[in-house]
Amino acid sequence: MSNDPTSLIVSRFLQQSAVVGAYDSLSWPCFYGFMPDDESVPDSLVCVYDIEGSTKGKLMRNNVVIDYPMVSIMVRATSYADGFRKASGIKDAMDAYRNEYLELDGGSAYSIADAKRNGNVNAIGQATGTRRRYLFSINYALTLASADDLSSVVEGVDALHVLVHTDIADAF
Repeated sequence: MSNDPTSLIVSRFLQQSAVVGAYDSLSWPCFYGFMPDDESVPDSLVCVYDIEGSTKGKLMRNNVVIDYPMVSIMVRATSYADGFRKASGIKDAMDAYRNEYLELDGGSAYSIADAKRNGNVNAIGQATGTRRRYLFSINYALTLASADDLSSVVEGVDALHVLVHTDIADAF
């Protein structure tokens, strides 16, 4: 897999219009890998991080390793209610992921076969500093596959045509 799980989740969020690009708007911009804290960035935002996942073995038939990468989705907001509402909307949408087809700008294609939540929305408290912004997190273990991985598992079938696409933008 050539793309990191975080960029795949952010790409999916952008496709669903759940967030906007990092510097595109003042309404719930989404970052990945870091949460900026300067005056030019809105207080309310979403950030996705790669965290330690697990390996569950290997398919002996074709030597494909089964990895479950994990992501942590952080929400920062100026009010507790707004932050919890946004985090809950993201949780509901992620919980609905099943065989989500994702095609990236560079032509790579992936399936988010499953997103297994690890706990509920976690209210972390307030960010350090003087702006009193509330932080929330949700962690997910992902079952991901690239088009190349899928075609090696589903022999003789164009695997991209067996994926089911569901539109869950309304959950946000």
